Amino acid sequence: MLKKSVFLAGAILLAACSTSAPETTVVVDPDVKGTQIAEDFIGVSYESRMLVPTDDGKYYFTKDNTSLIRLFNTLGIKNVRIGGSSVDNPNDPLPTLKDIDEFFGFIKAAGVKVIYSVRLRDGDPAYAKAVAGHIYDNYRECLSHFAIGNEPSYYKDFEGQMRPHWGSLYAAMREVAPDVPFCAPDDNPNPPLSTWMMDNYGAPDGPVNLLTMHYYPGDCAYTNPFKVKSHSELIPFDPAMKREMLLSDDMHPKYQGVLERMSPVFARAPYRLSETNSIWYGGLKDASDSYASALWALDYTLWWASRGAVGVNFHTGDKVGGGNGTVVSRYALFVTDGDGFEIRPISYAIKAFADAATGSVAEAPLEGRTEMLSAYTSMSQDECNVIVINREHSADAAPRVVGITLRDKVKTSGKAFVTMMLGPDIAAKDGVTLGGKSIRHDGSLEPAAGIRAKVKGGKIMIELPPASAAIVKLNIIN
Repeated sequence: MLKKSVFLAGAILLAACSTSAPETTVVVDPDVKGTQIAEDFIGVSYESRMLVPTDDGKYYFTKDNTSLIRLFNTLGIKNVRIGGSSVDNPNDPLPTLKDIDEFFGFIKAAGVKVIYSVRLRDGDPAYAKAVAGHIYDNYRECLSHFAIGNEPSYYKDFEGQMRPHWGSLYAAMREVAPDVPFCAPDDNPNPPLSTWMMDNYGAPDGPVNLLTMHYYPGDCAYTNPFKVKSHSELIPFDPAMKREMLLSDDMHPKYQGVLERMSPVFARAPYRLSETNSIWYGGLKDASDSYASALWALDYTLWWASRGAVGVNFHTGDKVGGGNGTVVSRYALFVTDGDGFEIRPISYAIKAFADAATGSVAEAPLEGRTEMLSAYTSMSQDECNVIVINREHSADAAPRVVGITLRDKVKTSGKAFVTMMLGPDIAAKDGVTLGGKSIRHDGSLEPAAGIRAKVKGGKIMIELPPASAAIVKLNIIN
């Protein structure tokens, strides 16, 4: 395990700017075309049941939940998808119009957009119509898209019943919300289903102008998810093994394989990861809630942003769907704790992305020793950010000396400011910081000034401790 003092020492070395020769060079080249970041790129995904009040009548989403509003603003969350397995679970109640009013009161106060899902499995067109009309009449400005159902390809008779039923629900909603776009199919990577949706309901003639995909690249939290009658019978995977998996160099090829399968249909419409996180079935204790998840999530979000995704919604909430019921959410960004929140390490990745990814994002070319290292650039008119993630984390791992080389077209003021994301070790559940600061229980975060570094001869030298990330901000001179 890496000691916290090692990370702090690394930050001091960074401030001094190492004079050692770099093991790896990150090349900042403005000719490498990036993907423009959508305004509502950073999102979260919640179960539909989160709109329904608890037994004591309390709402999670309400304009009075000031801590949650503050936390959304702190993390830069701009999009909320409502759906999950509970949207189609007959054991879960459907939100009433009053529940929906409370939810949109929160949405207005938080200043975010909504992807709102209605029930597909045994869904009632009259209910869907009432909900769509109410939202359209009262909250149209807050609405990004409507969606219907959740992971419908798992239904036994999807071909015979679900596909036609999607159309009947859509038609009912379209009567009262004629110009609201839809997204689909809200399923795991499924080229045939996505293609069918575009063929039958895609723009320009149809309402579907956004393809939505679910993805949990760390696979399942349990060895026997389909062989149990109750959650008590589940057998978890070894969390240490899953932590290693999330941080390994094998993840990028895994993402690439999914992207290549989906690319023909993604070429037909923008796409969003509308439900995603590290490990499905609610996440894995001591892996999805560890600092490893923060390093993974920052890299994961930047990877998809640089490949054209228009948004990523991390599934979260105090409880989420698992099997035919609910489970404690291990991969949650944060969970309710009294009148505030217990902040999980993954929240720091979301905040780091929101701070760093402005303008367009591209994966940066690396030269030299590249294993367990990822780098991305974010370019806007007057700022260039370089994000470097060191996933190396063994007990004997040494800091990585990284040189950042600016191509001639990149003119700077000669100053750079570096913000570090640090944690005690990859298994840690607390003690994570961004710029030396921790997100508070009430959702607030004290701004970090960053560490000053020199730009000399178009180069910057930084030293990254094991299991760390650096955001290097440069002012661009036009």
